[in-house]
Amino acid sequence: MNKAPDLRTFAGKLRELSQMNRLAAEVQRAGEEARRRAMAEVPVSTGATKRSAYVQYRTQTTVNGVPYQAVSRVGFSAPWANILESGAKPHLIKAVNTPMLSFFWEKAARWVEFKQVNHPGFAPRPYLGPAGLAAFRDMSSRILRTIQGILRR
Repeated sequence: MNKAPDLRTFAGKLRELSQMNRLAAEVQRAGEEARRRAMAEVPVSTGATKRSAYVQYRTQTTVNGVPYQAVSRVGFSAPWANILESGAKPHLIKAVNTPMLSFFWEKAARWVEFKQVNHPGFAPRPYLGPAGLAAFRDMSSRILRTIQGILRR
């Protein structure tokens, strides 16, 4: 029995796995790049939002062990992160579990107390969307070059 076809098939599968791993690595790299770019653009100065940045990366594989889906999910776990990205409409804030709201009001240059306040809202300040789009564009061009290199062989 001739074993040569089995070795060629095995070598082909190894090459396929190697190329798929390169493509999956590009997806992981894009996720890290999007997180880095978004952290640089977060529109707050305290650092709490930046520290809440995360990347989740996963692949799903075929029976042969070759990745066919690679996903990088980038986000911020701070509860207010989405509000910074999408903005807020004017809204009423009422004291809950305390008789008064207490905060330093820069306009009055002192600490103040109110039962409720009318928050004026604020415009969206996108940072995650643009960072993700830029990272996706960079990743797409790198993956295209990788695929072109594979096809030339």
